[in-house]
Amino acid sequence: MPKLRGSDVTRCRRTARAVLNECDVRALPINPEEICRKKGIQYSHETELPPGCWGALVRENGNFVILVSASCPTVGHRRFSASHELGHYHLEGHLAALLSSGTHYSSPPHKATEPLELEANVFAAELLMPKPLISPIMNGADIGLASVRVIANRCETSLTSAAIRYVELTPDPVAIIVSHEGTIEFSSVSSSLWSYPGVARRKPQRGDDLVRGTAAYRLARSPAKVRSVAEDSDTASLDFWFPGCEPGGELVEESVGLGRYGRVLTVLSTVELPDFEDWR
Repeated sequence: MPKLRGSDVTRCRRTARAVLNECDVRALPINPEEICRKKGIQYSHETELPPGCWGALVRENGNFVILVSASCPTVGHRRFSASHELGHYHLEGHLAALLSSGTHYSSPPHKATEPLELEANVFAAELLMPKPLISPIMNGADIGLASVRVIANRCETSLTSAAIRYVELTPDPVAIIVSHEGTIEFSSVSSSLWSYPGVARRKPQRGDDLVRGTAAYRLARSPAKVRSVAEDSDTASLDFWFPGCEPGGELVEESVGLGRYGRVLTVLSTVELPDFEDWR
């Protein structure tokens, strides 16, 4: 999956924090509609957009309009889409590159591959879940899905975007996987788990099938359970999910169906990684 350079990620996050400061936003949850109002941008979240588009940024006679599709599966997805368009509005070079026709349509965040779309996603995550405000609430939550839920509830975001942000910020060894109908669409690994020998060689990749016997696999086989936000959990050794690792070390798997979104979110966590030298 395409990635941004570290300097670009930093620039996007700084821009988001500058917007929060400019708009005097100091507490959670962050309301992108309120930011639009303060910036003089019209906003609508009940718009019928072309299929496969969740948001749009429009320039008409020098005025800007942010449109969010009525087909967004949850309020959290809607808020992220609005923040994504705010990213296009604020990030350097985006307006010139994207609005030659007066309108730019954005796909769902998980389908983003172009650098400007990835930058807008980084901006949106920092805008809705700024590190200074969510780090304290993460510190008081249990490792794994519990932390993801705390972030999603306090920030009024989707579980998916909260999970991605959690992995970015946590010091704990965790990973997340988002799958659709048994196929992995996205995965991310925390820095402490990524540095463990063998993990980087074979983390779950986009396009991989879910491992048979996992809680995620069981949920994926029942669309009705996915739609009803059912949960399943299991434990497995580290090498079960990361075949490049030596056998040993227990991972806790927590999987949950994401309702109308149709995906399964999986959070893998362990309180402590085994000493690699013990296996040699």
